[in-house]
Amino acid sequence: LRIETTAPAGTSHRLGLATRPPLLEVMPNPLTGSWATARSTLLEPGPATLNLYDITGRPLLRQTLNHGLQPALPLNLAALNPGVYLLRLEAGDTTATCKIVKQPR
Repeated sequence: LRIETTAPAGTSHRLGLATRPPLLEVMPNPLTGSWATARSTLLEPGPATLNLYDITGRPLLRQTLNHGLQPALPLNLAALNPGVYLLRLEAGDTTATCKIVKQPR
């Protein structure tokens, strides 16, 4: 993210703001196919749980993984109907959630 301001004399000043990557993201999103990839930027390796919920909070998938050894995890979402879902990663004291949108083909 870059914010530019112009000083009264016409000189330009740039202020660069560092942004932190999301703890959990899914690509592609929105999804029209069957497969997506979940990526996490959690730094601490160790056990983690990945849960997928429908928009009402009903659990659809639960997978235990060793974070750090699996920073990118393929997700087969072929059985899901078009709609909005929530993917939640729990690792130690850290929890990250992201929204997944599955669109019709």
